[in-house]
Amino acid sequence: MKKIRFTGWKKGVNKIEFIQLLHHNAGISLKEAKQIKDRIVDGEIVEINAKKEAAEYIINQSSNCGFQGEMIEE
Repeated sequence: MKKIRFTGWKKGVNKIEFIQLLHHNAGISLKEAKQIKDRIVDGEIVEINAKKEAAEYIINQSSNCGFQGEMIEE
């Protein structure tokens, strides 16, 4: 498992696509994915766990959605 840290977002984010991305690739519920999105938009730094392959994909795609994320070492 890898840890992803989301640190912010850019104007014009695609919130729905980001929620779907987390739901389908991190294995979390839609409700939890929406809560994570809300926390990031509110300025909170959020960390989630995902499998290594999924984590790399999530980071790349979240950037396309307008969210800033990075993989962190534990």
